[in-house]
Amino acid sequence: GSKEFPSSIFYAYKQQEESRGGKTSTGWETMLTALVNAGFRIIGTWPMRTELQGRLRAIDSNALASSVILVCRPRDDDAPMASRRQFIADLKREMPARLAQLESQGVAPADREQSAIGPGMEIYSRYKSVETLAGRLVTVGEALALINNSIEEYDDREEGGFDPATRFCIVWLKQSGWGEGVYDVAEGLARAKNVDIRRLAHLLIAGGNRVRLRPPEAYAPGGGAGERVPTTAWDAYHQMAWHFGSHPDAQRHPGAAAVARGISSELYDSVRRLEQTIYAHYDRRGDARQALQFNALGAEWDRITIERNKPAPGGKQIPMLRR
Repeated sequence: GSKEFPSSIFYAYKQQEESRGGKTSTGWETMLTALVNAGFRIIGTWPMRTELQGRLRAIDSNALASSVILVCRPRDDDAPMASRRQFIADLKREMPARLAQLESQGVAPADREQSAIGPGMEIYSRYKSVETLAGRLVTVGEALALINNSIEEYDDREEGGFDPATRFCIVWLKQSGWGEGVYDVAEGLARAKNVDIRRLAHLLIAGGNRVRLRPPEAYAPGGGAGERVPTTAWDAYHQMAWHFGSHPDAQRHPGAAAVARGISSELYDSVRRLEQTIYAHYDRRGDARQALQFNALGAEWDRITIERNKPAPGGKQIPMLRR
């Protein structure tokens, strides 16, 4: 490849295979390894949506899920070596800004995992090699696992350490809102968040090759998603928020507090962080209408907490929460 112009490679990779890392296919890893060994520095990986709208797995159990453009340049002849520790330090220092940039560029959340490989591999492939202190080469497969770790650390900071199901729902809301999306995309995203999509039936509506989040009204008490004891920040939030959207003023705080009494203090705190996270997302986008929808509980959080901490029916005192 020329040093003046980047090389672009179109690679159609197959649906992710189960591997030790759980996130990267062996074919994808092989392609990246070949490029690095050939002396290229990978400076970008840009996914392209090419999948059919039909149920892919019904057509071929290993059908093409997407394609990706790899942007490369020849690595400098005098590129230095790096230790594994230095590589990890580079990821911690540089990846948060790179991931924030991808979000600002409008990269769809479901595509973010593949897009983030670009800046991660740029760090890895800028070096002639990355080695452990014992002199063992850190392979591309190991580098991808470390890159995925840096993505998860970023998400944990941005998403407040939520449970996996809630993290999935946050990303899906950012990508598709309350509308439908492709089931295969949702399934891959759920796997990336370390959750089985089949265990999210109380949060999702699926049919054919389409899937969407259950709408807020589905969390009404005594029916549908509202009859379950909340187990995630996502359904706990929506069960509480339902009372603010559907009840007269006098019943809002007691209704939300009744839901809150049935969950742990840790989950209760997660509900507050979830509302703040989604509000901030819409606020950054300049979508005031959507942002305000995720502000109802926060504006009245102190009153809800007072109601929650009142003696429950039967005289049992709810432990006071520390904020």
